[in-house]
Amino acid sequence: TKSRLATAQVGGFAGTACYVDVTSFTNEGDISFSNSLAATNAMNVGGIVGYASNQVNMKDCSNSGNVQIGASAVTGNGLAGGIVGHGVNASIDNCDNSGDVCVLNGYSGAANVGGIAGQLNNVTVKNGSDNSGTVYATSQKDTRVGGIVGTMVTAKITVDGSTNRGAVYVSKKSGQFLVGGIMGDGASLA
Repeated sequence: TKSRLATAQVGGFAGTACYVDVTSFTNEGDISFSNSLAATNAMNVGGIVGYASNQVNMKDCSNSGNVQIGASAVTGNGLAGGIVGHGVNASIDNCDNSGDVCVLNGYSGAANVGGIAGQLNNVTVKNGSDNSGTVYATSQKDTRVGGIVGTMVTAKITVDGSTNRGAVYVSKKSGQFLVGGIMGDGASLA
């Protein structure tokens, strides 16, 4: 029997970051997760941070590497972003992404993919946090793809002064898909 990870966090600066300022960090390398051991709960993959929570402030950071989730034996959700895969109680200030961000075919969980962030909970994105990379998914389940943010799941979200110049698309076989130039899914926002 193969071992499985409960949750996987992968990032150019850190897989997981809590209570820290990440300032003027640049990542130029590709970030990918395609391990057959994979994660049964969630995979959070970001060009700078995979999972950022509890007062993580990312400022003046940039990513030009491609960010990819391509695991074929995954049952959890995949969150991929050019800056952060999943952000909770954090801020993103003047951070740019020019790398492609994708969740590839064979992934069996829901996919949240964004040029800046895959999924945000109580996060501010501001001051020219821009994306110029292609953002896409070929997932088999529910998929949310946005040029800036894949999905926002709380009403305490601010996106201000951010621009998407990259292509955004989904190639799917089944399930629901939500695609937007800025945000894939904001249905949870009241």
